[in-house]
Amino acid sequence: IVVENQLRNESIHKLEQQPDVSDSESPVFDPERLRQNTGGSDQMVRQTLEMFEHESIRQLEQVRVAIESGRCEDIQSTAHLLKSSIGIVGAESCYQAAATVEQSAQQGHLDQVKDQFIELEFELDRLRSSLRDFVAEP
Repeated sequence: IVVENQLRNESIHKLEQQPDVSDSESPVFDPERLRQNTGGSDQMVRQTLEMFEHESIRQLEQVRVAIESGRCEDIQSTAHLLKSSIGIVGAESCYQAAATVEQSAQQGHLDQVKDQFIELEFELDRLRSSLRDFVAEP
């Protein structure tokens, strides 16, 4: 619990220091790539995004628990699954954040993973928000 609280406090502190990227020139995800990866139908896009919303939350929590337990193999495998899910929606910066966590865990660099997890969490929150806006568009 102490490690969990420390991770959450570090996340809050680092998120407060994140630059405002809401006006960034690069999109958070690529809607065209999402459509291509889901066969192009609006129904499949919506189903995929609903599943992504639930699974990404679950997978991020699994990464957090693995970090708290110091299990690099579990961090790596779950970050890999999360990265694959992110790739479907075409979210490059979020994909890179997950890949970085995966690579550091593979190399056994738990301290780096803890810092990189904060970036992954930030990027994933940004992505989920953007996807919710996308689904809400007429």
